[in-house]
Amino acid sequence: MAIGDIAFGSTAAFLMGILAGDLDWNPGIVAAGSAFGFFATFFFRKRLRFWRWVPVFMVLIFAGIFYCRFFSHWKTAQEKWPSGSNVFTAVITDEPKSSGSFSALSVSLLPPFSGTLTVFAQSSTAFRYGDLIETRGAVSAGKAFGESPVVFPGKVIIFGHHYGFWLREKMLDFKAAVFGEFRKYLSEDAAGLLAGITLGGSNGISKGLKDLMAASGTSYIVSMYGYKLYVLAWAVEETLKHRISRRGRSLIAGAVMALFVAMAGGSVVVLRAALMVGFAFIAKEIGRPL
Repeated sequence: MAIGDIAFGSTAAFLMGILAGDLDWNPGIVAAGSAFGFFATFFFRKRLRFWRWVPVFMVLIFAGIFYCRFFSHWKTAQEKWPSGSNVFTAVITDEPKSSGSFSALSVSLLPPFSGTLTVFAQSSTAFRYGDLIETRGAVSAGKAFGESPVVFPGKVIIFGHHYGFWLREKMLDFKAAVFGEFRKYLSEDAAGLLAGITLGGSNGISKGLKDLMAASGTSYIVSMYGYKLYVLAWAVEETLKHRISRRGRSLIAGAVMALFVAMAGGSVVVLRAALMVGFAFIAKEIGRPL
C-alpha cells in the first residue's frame, strides 16, 4: 500500500472515530460496520492482501472515539458556570456578530467562574473584541455538542477595553476602517457583502439579505478563506515580483497571510485555508509541481 493511501486511510479512520464519538454511536456497531466497510473496499478493489491494515485502521477509529469523549469530559471539568442570575465578568474573545437587534458576543469568563459563553446583547451598544464586560443572566446549555452555552442578559456593561490580543485588535480596527470606507460609497448591504467577500464575516449584511443568500446557497462566499488568502498572496507576488527576490516575496506573502489569520481569529476553517495556500507557495518555492 502506498504511503499516500496509508496516510489517507489513517486520517479518515481517526476522523470517523471522532464523528462516532460526537454522535454517541455504539462502539460495537462502529467496529463491526467499519470492519465490513474496510474488507468490502479491499475485496472490490481486489486488494485483499492489504487486510493486515484493517486492525490499524480499527485502532485509529477507537482512538478517535476516545479522543472525542476524553476532550468532552475534560472540557466539562474545566468549566464553572454562573448559577441562577449571578453577576459575572468576561472578556469578548471574538469579533461581535450582529443579527438584527442583537449582537452575539463570544466571551471567556473571569474568576471565580471559567469557560466560554455566547452572550446575546442589545446591538444598541458598540461592542468590540477585547472589551471587558459585566452582566448577569441564567446560562442555558448549547443545543449541540461543542456549542457554547448561551446567556440572554437584560443589560451588559462595558468596564474596559484592550483585554484581547493586541495584534488582532489592530487587524480588526483595520477591517472596520475598510468597512467604513466601503460604506461611504455603497449601500449598507453592498458594503457588508463586499467586506465579507474581501475580508470575511457577515457583519453589516442585513437579515433579509442573509436569508436570501441562505435560500440561494451563496452564504459560503463570505467564508471562502482559501480564496481570500490566495488573492492576498498573489497580490503580494505580483506587486513585488520585479523588486525583490522570489524568497523575499514568499516570506512577505506568508507574513500577510499570518496577519489575515490573526484578524480572522485563527479558527479551524481559516487555519486549514492558510495551510493549503502555504503548502502551495512552498511547493512553488522549491520547484515542485502544484
